[in-house]
Formats: sequence, structure tokens, C-alpha cells
Amino acid sequence: FHPSSNMFPVAQTRYRTRGKPFAVCCIVEAGFAGTIVPFVRALLRRETYQPARNLYILFGFLWGLPVPFVTLWLAHRAAGGGTIPSLLAKDPVQILFLAHPILFAVVFGAIGTIVHGRERRIDELIVRLRTRADTDGLTGLLNHRAFQEGIRLEAARADRSGTPLALLLADLARFKSFNDRYGHPAGDALLRDIADRFRAILRPYDAAARYGGEEFAFVLPGVDLEEAVRTAERLRREIEGAVFPLPDGVRARITLSVGVAVRRAAEDVASWIVRADRALYEAKRAGRNRVAGDACVAPAGTAIREVTDAVR
Repeated sequence: FHPSSNMFPVAQTRYRTRGKPFAVCCIVEAGFAGTIVPFVRALLRRETYQPARNLYILFGFLWGLPVPFVTLWLAHRAAGGGTIPSLLAKDPVQILFLAHPILFAVVFGAIGTIVHGRERRIDELIVRLRTRADTDGLTGLLNHRAFQEGIRLEAARADRSGTPLALLLADLARFKSFNDRYGHPAGDALLRDIADRFRAILRPYDAAARYGGEEFAFVLPGVDLEEAVRTAERLRREIEGAVFPLPDGVRARITLSVGVAVRRAAEDVASWIVRADRALYEAKRAGRNRVAGDACVAPAGTAIREVTDAVR
């Protein structure tokens, strides 16, 4: 029994009424539940008897193979000679020793099944823990820490390949007022809905994260300024035109401002994020519900406003 189990006091009372040592009974039952029961279950699984999937079977067979040869050799010496059939007829117990390779193969196969099952559960647990550590619990997008790791990996990959890399920072307009008016449950529902809409627009290999309370960040590999602005405009239009049903039946609207920055060659990630943040600030300062960017990275000196107007 695990000390935190709610069965622990019940078991303690039961064993005391039986007059048995509590610690001994716990060890016996824990050993039965933790060893014997999984072993019996493993004996009933097909994997236990498939050498192609379970090499423990072959190891067990080889481990038990010397047993019949040794026992027959000893019986031959004790009897002063004779053939194998005569030795088996004189001492039928030797037949049991002949089955030792198969018996060991089955036992080791069951152990292999248990080991493989536990390894799979450990791998699944690691994946779940990693997902929880990297994912925002509300929206299912990357959290801030995972995004910071991912953006640096993408920057290093872009440096090696020489491909462009775009960063979008987006902010929901007056989200605090939205929460104050409709309540935090409505705000949470809104964020989940918006995250789903983002996922529907972005490519599978684009990185999307909840950057802060109502701020989102997107890394777009292989995307230049014009394509980044086009994507930002699609995100903005999607949120602008959406009507969000709230838990209490109210249908609400909200807008999105987006700042765009394309990374310069070998630019420091922190400086790149600052440029995108400044672009977002400019979008909000100009009246919100628009896309703005770093004009110095626009092709041929084209202003970001002109690029935005071209894709509207």
C-alpha cells in the first residue's frame, strides 16, 4: 500500500483485528499485487510468446538449455551408463528437466512483457509531462517558456539554411475590460475559441504560443515580410469578423492588433522580439485592429502600411 492511499487505514484496522503483524501483511499483499498479478497477466498476453517482439524468450530458452544436458549427464554417471530412454524410464523426474528450456522461455518471456509494458508507460508519462510543461493549460498553445526555446531553435535553423523567418506578436483589444464586463469564465472561453481559430489558419509547422495574458506569438519559418503581413492580416480579419458565443448565451466581438518583424541575418533573438513588440505597439497606438511592422525590413523600402493595403 502506498502511504497516501485512502485504503491504508482500512487495511491497518483489518490486520489488527486479525491479530497479524501489519507490516508483514502489507509486504505480502504488496508483493502479490506488484509481482504475482502482473506476472499472471503477462502469461495471458500474446506478446509473451512472440520471439520477434520479445527477445527475453530467446534469452530464457538459452538460459534453460543446459539444464537437461547436465541432469542427464549426472543421471548417466549415477546409473553407470545407459541410453536416454532407459534413463527416463528409470527416473521419470528427468522428463521435467527436459522441459526446462521451454519453462525458462515462458518465464523470461513474461518478464519481458512486464518490462516492455512498464517502459511504454514510462515513455507515455514522459510525453505527457513534456506536453504539460510546454503547453498553455487554457488554450493548448505553447507557453512562454516553450516558445522562447522554440524561437531560438528556429533562428539557429534559419541561420544554417539561409531562409527567412518571421515573428508575429498579436494582442486582443481591451481584453481586461472584456473580462470585467463578461467575467473570467467568458474570457477563458474566448481565448480557447481564438486559439482554435489561429490553429485553423496557421500551417502545421508554424509555432503558435500564448505569450502573455491576452498576447499571442507566432513564428513562421520560410516566410518573408509580404507573406508574414498576409498571414497577420488573415488572423486579424478572422478575429474581427468572428462572433464569439459566451457561456451565458451572450455573443461578443473583439479585435486583434498584430506586429510583424522578419529576422535579419544573424540577428539576436531578443532584438528581434523587441522589434516585433515595437511594431505591435505602433499598431495599437494607431488605433488597434490593424497590422504594423518594421519598415526597415520591407523590400525595396516599401512601408509596411503599403504592404498591408496591398493584401486587403
